[in-house]
Amino acid sequence: MPFSLVKNRNVNKKSQVTIFVIIAIVLVIAIILFFSLNKKISLFQGEVSLTQSLSSCVDTEVNNMDSQLLRQGGVSAPQHYLLVNGDKVSYLCYTEEYAKACVNQQPLLKENMERELASLSYANVSSCISKEKTRLEKKGYSVSVSNFKQTDLKTKLLPGKILIQLNLDFTSSKGDKTEKIAGFETSIKSPAYDYAFLTNKIISAEIEGADFNNMLYMLLHRSIIIDKVRSNDYILYKLQNRNSDKVFIFLIRNYPIPAGL
Repeated sequence: MPFSLVKNRNVNKKSQVTIFVIIAIVLVIAIILFFSLNKKISLFQGEVSLTQSLSSCVDTEVNNMDSQLLRQGGVSAPQHYLLVNGDKVSYLCYTEEYAKACVNQQPLLKENMERELASLSYANVSSCISKEKTRLEKKGYSVSVSNFKQTDLKTKLLPGKILIQLNLDFTSSKGDKTEKIAGFETSIKSPAYDYAFLTNKIISAEIEGADFNNMLYMLLHRSIIIDKVRSNDYILYKLQNRNSDKVFIFLIRNYPIPAGL
């Protein structure tokens, strides 16, 4: 075999070995970088601020209570109600007498719903604060939290949302890192304000004219769906905004007709 041919083969083998070594080094570096970056990203994502964590919990709990309250006509423990799919749906306008106009049971519906929602949410919001304190203490933070009373929680119905206000002092510190909350405010999306406003219109129309034209209202206001189920004894209203899955259900006992007539 010619010397030049053997030499070329040896050179080719050395080149192939060099290429394989380079590829192996690149792969090792890529793997190290991959796991190193993932670890840093994971650590970064795990660092949730006090405000973010508390907001997430409070928003979830108040949102759940809001949905429940709306299904019951905005009243948590109604005096006059009918069970509908397991919910105590409140009569917002009621009369004991047949062929008589009903009396508005909640003339200040919006304000009552604000109080009811705060009251319903208090226990769960308190739990959010306790969980946040425990979470930070487990991470080695020194935590100071003011005594949170029921009067320290306020909810306010606004167009398209609910404002949640906590009279709360919460401080967490670790080394040179300190985060402090002096008063706390967050909000959730909700059509509760609009439902309360529309319900007042419906009740007024029912009292004054013994009827509310839901079909006409929906033609003029495309964003709202109003289902109306009438029986001899009551009228059931179900309101839903097309942009929300939350429904408002309430009853009216207005000019009821005796059975058999």
